[in-house]
Amino acid sequence: MKRVFCFCLTVLLIIGLASPALAWSSRVLWEWRDTVTTVHPSFSTTLDNGNVLVVKNGYKDPMVIEINQNKEVVWEYGPIQANSAVKLGNGNTLITDSGAPGYPFKPQVIEVTPQGKVVWSYEFKSRAEAPRYAERLSSGNTLVVTPREVIEVSSTGGKVWSYNKGLVNPVKANRLDNGHTLIIDQGLNGGKVLEVDKAGKIVWEYGNYTKGTGLGQLAGPTDARRRDDNSTVIVDTGSSRILYLNPAKEITTITHWQDVMDDLPIMNVWGVDLADEGEIYLSVSYTNGKPALVKIDDKSVQTYLNGEWLFTEVMPRVINGHNMVPAKDFLSAFGATVSWDNESKTMIAAKNGIQLEITLGTKKAVLNGTEMELGVAPVIKGNTLLMPLRAATDAFGVGLKWDDANKIIHLTVE
Repeated sequence: MKRVFCFCLTVLLIIGLASPALAWSSRVLWEWRDTVTTVHPSFSTTLDNGNVLVVKNGYKDPMVIEINQNKEVVWEYGPIQANSAVKLGNGNTLITDSGAPGYPFKPQVIEVTPQGKVVWSYEFKSRAEAPRYAERLSSGNTLVVTPREVIEVSSTGGKVWSYNKGLVNPVKANRLDNGHTLIIDQGLNGGKVLEVDKAGKIVWEYGNYTKGTGLGQLAGPTDARRRDDNSTVIVDTGSSRILYLNPAKEITTITHWQDVMDDLPIMNVWGVDLADEGEIYLSVSYTNGKPALVKIDDKSVQTYLNGEWLFTEVMPRVINGHNMVPAKDFLSAFGATVSWDNESKTMIAAKNGIQLEITLGTKKAVLNGTEMELGVAPVIKGNTLLMPLRAATDAFGVGLKWDDANKIIHLTVE
């Protein structure tokens, strides 16, 4: 009997460890899991009624579906290997059809009624021109993004505007209220978001096609929006971040899901939708192959130092109940001189006769020659050493106030 019990317990443990159901994040608000592994969700967009329009791509039964908050599929259209789907004001759906994987091998943009009838289409001659995104303009024209250019076509199919100068890998575009076009170019190594006028002149841009998370850099943008106050929001999926820029292109805050990537067994993020009311949808595949659409909140940890938002390339996050922060950035912001001993994997910070030593993977630090408990060991994330915030603030006498409801760190340095 003991052998049977031990065998069953072992099986349960193995299944549990392999299943993402036991791994969770406190930021997850809702999750829809598909029942098949032959397709995965990619592009998604939140509708006014709270439903989510989702593109499912894969080698078997790809389609566009609409899911309500009860996780029920209330509409579907397919099979179609789409790149995007947008609900129109008349209730129809505008879909970019890549032309794959089978007949009729015809890349096109189509407008589909709720009953599945195609009432408008714009076709491309080659799958090399397969449309990636399309939106209907107030004029009745349609803005379309292809691998080579962004075009505007009339309801009768005539091309009335285009832009392709310097584009490397455009994935999305939005027509702004001023008549300009905001283009998201994912690039091949980094990316750029640019605003061009009707004449094709670049009047605003952010990013330099050099992959990174520093100021002025992007790691793989997939979306961008211009707000009423002329600020810009950039979804940089490549770095798991959403950047908020003021009109002067200064980053005022960053929301990220780097902690969610740590908490959940996510293998791929196929798409990100910034919904209203502080919600983000991630189209993912888990390490066990199961595809899912995960809704998370936008309350990633933010830091304010003496009332000013503190920029760091690798973002602070909560790990095992501890606020973990990029050690070098925070210690330097506290006014300490920071050095790194690569052989011992130890970071040394010194200020006004105080010396703190923290070592990768060790729960003990050394403060002025005396060992102190950290509670959790420093770890490496994104080639950056993260350390417990409390240890840094206590060592250097920095004032700390934690707003748990809004996940905000308030620091005061005299």
